[in-house]
Amino acid sequence: MEIKNTTRVDEKMFVKLQHFGMRIFKKHNFLNYIFWGVIAFFAFFISLISIILFYVSENDVGFPYYQLFFFVILTGFYFIYYSILPKQMYKASPLCGGTENYIFMDDEIINETVSPKLNSRAVFKYDVIRKVYEKTGIFYVYVSYNQVLLVSKYGFETQEELETVREKLKSCVPAKKYKVIK
Repeated sequence: MEIKNTTRVDEKMFVKLQHFGMRIFKKHNFLNYIFWGVIAFFAFFISLISIILFYVSENDVGFPYYQLFFFVILTGFYFIYYSILPKQMYKASPLCGGTENYIFMDDEIINETVSPKLNSRAVFKYDVIRKVYEKTGIFYVYVSYNQVLLVSKYGFETQEELETVREKLKSCVPAKKYKVIK
């Protein structure tokens, strides 16, 4: 077996990888939205109640500086963490504007990275793969806790090659370590 894949690493794909890694609930993506929504709602609610109490209360409760500060800091942190930071990481990454070429062999994956900042070649045996996440259009192949191979499904020439690689990846990790995320 020798199946080739060419994955162009653009900013959109890199940002998706960063968002994927930032998830708190790894299997259920909608729980992340619920979690962050509940936190934002309670921070907003506490700030709103504090402002209302400041103007309505007969006692001197003081202006709610701390609650508003907490809400602004939380909102700013989330915005920077989710929107700005991944784009800055892409610009600083050696993958910026590059391509990842993969050759799937019978017992190993050959990864060639070609970009303006980096040209490298690495060989990974299938037994070093820790887990695989399959999403629409992409495989995230974790070869270590910090290293992920981004394999685009659109980089294969035929659907049969895609199915062969999918089955090979499924066979090299336990069933609970291969997850399909919608």
